[in-house]
Amino acid sequence: MMTKDELLEQIDIDRRQLERYLFYFEKNADGEFVPGTRNKLRREKMLQPGVAGKLSVKDVLDLISGWESHFIEWYRQAKFGEQPSSFSLQLAWEDREQINKAILAAKRTSSLDDSLINFRSSFQQMRATIKTLPEEELTSTPDFARDIRPGVQERIDEVTWRQYRWAKEHIRTWSRKGGRKGMDKAGILNRIQTERRRLEKNLENISDQEMVEPGVIDMWTIKDLLAHLVDWEQRFLGWYQAGLRGEIPQTPAPGMTWKDMDKLNQMIYEEHKDQPLSAVKLEFQASYQQVLQMVEAIPEEDIFPVGRYAWTGNSNLAIFILANTANHYRWAKTQIRRWMSARR
Repeated sequence: MMTKDELLEQIDIDRRQLERYLFYFEKNADGEFVPGTRNKLRREKMLQPGVAGKLSVKDVLDLISGWESHFIEWYRQAKFGEQPSSFSLQLAWEDREQINKAILAAKRTSSLDDSLINFRSSFQQMRATIKTLPEEELTSTPDFARDIRPGVQERIDEVTWRQYRWAKEHIRTWSRKGGRKGMDKAGILNRIQTERRRLEKNLENISDQEMVEPGVIDMWTIKDLLAHLVDWEQRFLGWYQAGLRGEIPQTPAPGMTWKDMDKLNQMIYEEHKDQPLSAVKLEFQASYQQVLQMVEAIPEEDIFPVGRYAWTGNSNLAIFILANTANHYRWAKTQIRRWMSARR
């Protein structure tokens, strides 16, 4: 049995891995990568069957949110005696096929937008419910569940991380077979160039004096922000080149994990803060050309399969490309625009 903290960590890991196949990740105000509002899959593709049997991506998301809601209602009914509000709760937990049919029937007329909203909101509700559970209800069998099989934690496992893992594997397999045609190398290059152009458009009217004024992000200047972009582009170039040599580089840096992003970004700032503006500007342009040429040279069949390079872990190369180029440029543009607006 996992403790509550261990269970929540497992849930978050598998949820994040699933979301990487569904949404473009963006940096939030704290510099953390989080699922954005833009879907990786075209809308028409999300409605086509074939992801898991006859199920579409929309159906898979409906099942996930439906089972999460199913657990929450079951828990309230079992512990507090609340009356079930859905037909599926009148079925035995083991009747998965019938419950699946009931969930899909209830969601059949919902729009894709509604399904996406429910997918996000039901996860938050599920996570909030788990956080309120007393630890003993997870690590031992509470009185209200003594005659119920499976128990509380087993049911949580089924409707959260195990289900997320199931969905991820089906979507990944479907994508490899060509289901995800909405994302290709040409689309990635277009996004990189579009976001870069938008960023540079915002830099056009900024003077050299403004470039070195602190306050864009804490004490960072725009110069520091550009140096930050260059550093991450070069990190990505290094990872990719190491992968070509059959090596497994440590990401994001030797001795660090992705939980150490704040520390690493501060180290990057300290390393580059005394560079002259002229040098940073030159590197900003040269590094972009390097990474753009590298992406142009990558075979398309190497970009999307998960596991093509060991260093990407449970992600594919496309996620790393976009995170260190297009998504990063958009984040930087947003920070600069906010700072400029606040100065007026």
